[in-house]
Order: sequence, then structure tokens, then C-alpha cells
Amino acid sequence: MPLPLRVAVVGAGHLGRHHARIYAGIPQVQLVGVADVALDRAQRLATAHGATAAVSDYRDLIPQVDAASIAVPTRGHFAVARDFIEQGRHVLIEKPFAYSLAEADELLRLADLRGVAIQVGHVE
Repeated sequence: MPLPLRVAVVGAGHLGRHHARIYAGIPQVQLVGVADVALDRAQRLATAHGATAAVSDYRDLIPQVDAASIAVPTRGHFAVARDFIEQGRHVLIEKPFAYSLAEADELLRLADLRGVAIQVGHVE
């Protein structure tokens, strides 16, 4: 994978703030953007950590990144991760990984099919 690794953070709440801060401090990573349903929250976090994009729809970031951290409420993990994985993007998903075992199994199946990595986040 070429460097810098281009990354998005989806979810600008408590855990998303940690992901953005950590990515911003890694020289081999470019924090491209932050997505949150509350655009003002995404803008504040993006500005604080030098990201170039802040959006309310995470799908706008998919073409711009190699990977994404998903730090939305657990019920949203599946849909967000699926959208990134289906476009060949690696994902780091905050714990709990999925809302159900069926969702977890489907994400693993999709990741295997697309050849991307899934990591469970343990930021704290």
C-alpha cells in the first residue's frame, strides 16, 4: 500500500476524536477527512487535526481514502463498514465490532471477497 496511507474517520464523537488525533500524529498517515451527521462537529475535528475534508455523508470520503476508522454508534457499524469494504477500503471498526453475529459474519465474508483488512478498534 502506498504511503502516506489516506484515512477517514467516520464519527466525530468521543472515540472518533481519539482516532483523528492518533492518525494526525502518525507520519505515514494522511487524515483526509472526518464525517459526522453533525457537520459542525466534523468540521471542528477536521480542522483541529489538519484534515482537508469535513462531510455529513461518509460516502463522500470513500473515493478519497485507502482506509477508514468507523466510530459511529454500534447499530451503524455494519452499513458504514459494508460501504467502505465494498469499494475495496480497509476498515478499523470500534468495538463492539457489529450489532449481531450475522452482521459480523457478513462483514468478514465481504472483506475476504474484496481482499481488505478489518481491524477491531482498541483506542482506549
